[in-house]
Amino acid sequence: MTVIVATLGKACEKQLASLIQNGMGIARLNFSHETADVHLGRLRALRKADNRLGTETLVMVDLQGPEVRLVLEKEKKVEKGGMVFLSEKMLTMPDFLQKVIVGSRLLIDDGLVELEVREKRNGGVVCEVLADGTLKPRKTVACEWVTMDGSAIVQEDRRTIALVAKNVDWIAVSHVKTAGDMEEARALADCRVIAKIENAVAVRNIREIIQASDGIMVARGDLGVNVPLQLLPGIQEQIVGLCRQVGIFSVVATQMMESMIAYPRPSRAEITDVWNAVRQGANGVMLSGETAVGAHPAEAVGWMRKICDAAEKQAGSQEVEELLH
Repeated sequence: MTVIVATLGKACEKQLASLIQNGMGIARLNFSHETADVHLGRLRALRKADNRLGTETLVMVDLQGPEVRLVLEKEKKVEKGGMVFLSEKMLTMPDFLQKVIVGSRLLIDDGLVELEVREKRNGGVVCEVLADGTLKPRKTVACEWVTMDGSAIVQEDRRTIALVAKNVDWIAVSHVKTAGDMEEARALADCRVIAKIENAVAVRNIREIIQASDGIMVARGDLGVNVPLQLLPGIQEQIVGLCRQVGIFSVVATQMMESMIAYPRPSRAEITDVWNAVRQGANGVMLSGETAVGAHPAEAVGWMRKICDAAEKQAGSQEVEELLH
């Protein structure tokens, strides 16, 4: 059975039992947002819900990693054609701007805001806004083909692993580039480790990373802004196929049912996306904002369970045959 990974957040804190009953198999705690105390509180609440229901929900801790995020005190609206100065002080990793070149595009918040670098100055870059949008605190910043150097495990990740590893089932390592990143994680974590594939370097090294991991996450959010977006479906299919060949866990993540952040039903395209991921052979599919901040977290899990169950049946299932004749 395909496992549903659901991200815990404010939206679902009072609906944990419903998430479990609707099909959540793994609860994800995303340490890129909020404090360790908040996440530990959610973990305790999850265990209480499990005790009431007689269930044992698995838990995945998603590490922050060397992620580039905006450091802003408040949101800032930007308009198409306008110019903005992005300073090193506005990023969690100031060195990132040294890697971009004039003419390259910065994709913020998984590409919801797109900027083109027009000029490099000491301390930052001048960019043209390519479409109306909003710069929001803690949102990701990426540039195609630009990957940060160094280990995928930063000091804050080490503290997180020491705090939670003995009480969770999976540690997800962000911005993995090499098998060495996963070997480092395995030495630190007293649980299974899953590699998040989020950049072009990891795609090139995928076979070695698979061998060093217990699982692979096709993390389409960051991956989709680090490689040309049109290549993403093919990369997903290839990675899931490689995982099937060696028999390790694979999960497809990001924007699988994004519309359910606001609406009670998924779009037709989202249903097809989830169905195709399962038919490709993914062992898990993931909900992010849909359950963490969405208006319909329990319904999102329920819909994903329905789609997965349908996809797990053969294409020529009795229900489909009856509809066609």
